[in-house]
Amino acid sequence: MVAALKGTEYDTGLDLVALDEIAKYVTTLREKYLKSGLLNPKLLSSDAKALIYQVPGGMLSNLVSQLKSAGKEDKLSEVLAEVPKVRADCGFPPLSLRRRKSSEPKRFSTSFSASGIRRSPRNLKAS
Repeated sequence: MVAALKGTEYDTGLDLVALDEIAKYVTTLREKYLKSGLLNPKLLSSDAKALIYQVPGGMLSNLVSQLKSAGKEDKLSEVLAEVPKVRADCGFPPLSLRRRKSSEPKRFSTSFSASGIRRSPRNLKAS
């Protein structure tokens, strides 16, 4: 973007050589954290499904982490497809971090069975 905007009215004034040095350093960190497992490769690019289902990045990373812990990381697409249904069941609550942390865990649980994903409303009353 910096190079594309150079010389236009939107020129950032950033030094491309300095940005390249920063990129090299960040790449070494990326490789280190990928190798250690602290960085999930699925979260390094935009997932069109996450954009379609309007799942915020923090929620997506938490979701992937929970699925990984449950040994169900391969079910991400199915779980993302459930998000709009669960939001509808709950009256379309906002997906902001504060609201999500306080209320969504209380509202439903999702379980996996041979027949697929099952949603179990616990308490649909807003917190």
